[in-house]
Formats: sequence, C-alpha cells, structure tokens
Amino acid sequence: MIDRLFDMLNSQNPLGKGCKKPLRPSSKDTWEEILRSTASYLLGLKTNTDVKQPLSKHPRKTFVIGFVASIKSTIEMANEMFTSTINPFKKHKAPLNNLVEADANTTGKVHSAPQGNTPEEIMMLEHLNTTTTSEFLANVLFYIGGFIVSKLVQELECPFCKSCLLSCFSTPTPDHDYCAMGYNEVSTTSVFTLFINKSGLRIPSQSVYQVVEFSEKVFKAYVCKEGRTITREKKLKQRMIMEVCQHFVMDSKQLFDDHQEGANENVFEDDHRTLLIKLTADKYFTLRLFTYSKRYNETVVTEGKPSNRHKLTKLILFRNVPVKS
Repeated sequence: MIDRLFDMLNSQNPLGKGCKKPLRPSSKDTWEEILRSTASYLLGLKTNTDVKQPLSKHPRKTFVIGFVASIKSTIEMANEMFTSTINPFKKHKAPLNNLVEADANTTGKVHSAPQGNTPEEIMMLEHLNTTTTSEFLANVLFYIGGFIVSKLVQELECPFCKSCLLSCFSTPTPDHDYCAMGYNEVSTTSVFTLFINKSGLRIPSQSVYQVVEFSEKVFKAYVCKEGRTITREKKLKQRMIMEVCQHFVMDSKQLFDDHQEGANENVFEDDHRTLLIKLTADKYFTLRLFTYSKRYNETVVTEGKPSNRHKLTKLILFRNVPVKS
C-alpha cells in the first residue's frame, strides 16, 4: 500500500502505467478513492502495546502525518487545478517561483523569476488578493511576517527591538520533535510555519503579526480595488504606513510592550515601538506592492503573453558571438 502511494504521489510520466500514470479528471473517482482509503488506513494504525494508541498521536507520528498531509494536499490541488479558469498546465520557464522561499541558511529570501508564475503561486496570490479573510490567508501572513523579521533583525542594532520581533518558538525543540511544539496551544495562524520549520525560520511575535495583518487590510483598501485597475496615487506606500501607525499609536493599541522604556539613542528620534511598527509596515508594503504589480503586469498589461525583452534576450546575448563551422 505504501509502495503504491509513493508511485501515485511521484507520478510524472504522461505515459506511465498502473499507479504511475498521472492523475486525470477522467479517472478522478479511481485515484481519489485510492488516496482517501490509504489516508484512512494510515490514520487507523495503532501501536502494538497493551494500551492501544493511534500512531497519528504517538511521538513517532511524523511519517503518518506527512503521508496524510501529502495525500490531502494532492487531492485538493488536483481538484482545484482541474476546475481552475486559469490554465494551470501552461509551461513556464521557471519550474519553481515561490513568493518567499528559504535560502541556503533557511532564512527568508525574496526571489523573482524572469517570466511566469507556477500554479501554486497563482493560487496563493489569488487567495491573498480576495477581500475575505480565512485561515489560509492568516497562515500566509504569519509566514511573510517571519520573512520581515529575518530582514529587520539584520538591520536593527537595538537588542530590545530584536527581542520584541521574535517569538519564543524561535528556539528549536529537542530532537526536532513535532509533538513538543504544542500546536494545540498556539494560534492557528502559526501552525503552517511551525510545521515546516527546521529550526532556521524566524518566528514573528504576536505584535509583528498584528501589524502585518492590519497592513494587509490597508493594502486591500488602497490597492486591491474592483475593476482590476491599479492606482497611480503618489506616495502611496507612505500614506499606507501612516495609516498603520495611526491605527496602533493613536488608538492606544500597545504593541511590542516587552521593549524597555527610554531606550532611544537620540531625544528627537521616534520611540522604538513606533519605529518597529513603521519598519514592519514598510517591509510588508514593499513586498506586497512588488508581487501585486508583477501579477498585474502578467495578467492585465501583457495578458499572459511573454514580453519582447523575454523573447529577444537570447538574440541580444548571442548577437556578436561568432558561429563555428
């Protein structure tokens, strides 16, 4: 059963046979039933002890949770791709183009591919630009908050500021035990980040997440408007940052309350708590405006067609290279 599951999850050859053939809409009832029954079988496994315990709740549950998560993700992704109005099977130049992905040191790093988006990024951006809120959106914002923290920690010198940006979950657990993370005791917004973390990701504090969450609401109000038009307002980012600061500072919403009082180096500089709000909002809006404008150019301006620069790149690069006979 596990061997069959590996074949189905790793299927990539269009001419594959048996369990190695690709998932198709015409055979949806067959492969979905096999995947769901396999997930039920794994969740039904119990320990061989006097007191039977489901393996899914045992300290060594990683393989069960991993397989079940892969099965459910594959089913949901396949069904959404089969019913998507955007062609998810369009060939892209870049096989992977995540909004935020981990670099060699597993800290957040922004990457931009020269052309196109993967189906996964298209789906994520579509969800991110909707006007409604969801648990998916909350987990994405929390993950982006970790990327922002990784940048600010490198730029700031104040140790109290750095401490206020980070959550206590930044400390890796012994033997990387997933059970020890206490997922049931933390907010649902951090579950995804904590689950994929291998002790290298930055875990944002609750204050950082609140700033990021409200910044997303401000961004939707200013930028994500109906009619698929993009605003040409001057100093847009500065206005959005100001609104975020007014929301938390003027309304007496205390953030970063762990910061020591009177830590300002200069009398006339901003209070460090206010500065953290500004810097967090600035980083978020910079990232958000970049990804939104990139997506807008691809779908509206160029209507999904490759740019002339993309088509002529090789011609320009090899223009003066002599051809060997």
